[in-house]
Amino acid sequence: MRKILISVAMLGLGACALPGTMDADAIAGMSGASSPFNDALHTGYASLGKGEYDEADWCDGDHFLGKAEALGGGASVGPDMADSRRMPEEHRATAAAYYTRLTEALASDAAARMPAVAAKAQVAYDCWLQEAEENHQAEDIAACQSDLDAALAQLAAKPMAKPVKKAPMVQPKGPNRFVVWFDLDSAAVSADAGTIIKRVADAFGSRKSKLIQLVGHTDTSGADAYNKQLSIWRAEAVKEALTKQGIAGGSISTKGVGENLPAVKTGDGVANAANRRVEIRLK
Repeated sequence: MRKILISVAMLGLGACALPGTMDADAIAGMSGASSPFNDALHTGYASLGKGEYDEADWCDGDHFLGKAEALGGGASVGPDMADSRRMPEEHRATAAAYYTRLTEALASDAAARMPAVAAKAQVAYDCWLQEAEENHQAEDIAACQSDLDAALAQLAAKPMAKPVKKAPMVQPKGPNRFVVWFDLDSAAVSADAGTIIKRVADAFGSRKSKLIQLVGHTDTSGADAYNKQLSIWRAEAVKEALTKQGIAGGSISTKGVGENLPAVKTGDGVANAANRRVEIRLK
């Protein structure tokens, strides 16, 4: 029995010693993620897997790229189990505690509000778990743990008190133009947006319009690539709401331009509510 176990172990090590065969760049370019959370996870795991390939860690590279590939194809992927790796004794209790904190955070309202932060927490946890198992690159262990702690802290933080209500943002002039606005890092149609969308549907019918053009926008608070995708999701969310009002999907065009055409010009990294919008035009 001892001989068989050694052979299996050596076979596993040999497989890990072979160069990985996954196309990291192609996987990073996949665009089939099913939600903002899964899209951010896909980006994180693709980067993590490529980093392991660059260090000739083929097994872990394959593992993380496999997760990214699944996400890019529309699947959902959870964090690695705390006991899925052969952890040194000094890290076992910490791994179990982190897993509990992470899964609770991922199930929270905060994760729903902040999908990019939630994804960062999951990727950082898997990164820390892998580095802690290897237990020989102290700087890498600390870097992954720092990212994990920061993301978990952000998810656990109590929501800030609502600011004093400002005057509502003004709809554009003219009977054929409308705007709906979105919360930070969200493509969810709010109740206020739903009221405007009902007005759009009514105007479409009364004016006998042929086409509704939807253009999604974001502020500058996220990465360019993520903001482009978020702007598309926002336009698609408004389209779905319009179809529920009886508008045929073929009468609605959608596109997203990310942060490139702000309503209010700001610097990079600025969360500006006026820029988180979908502009609507009847033709």
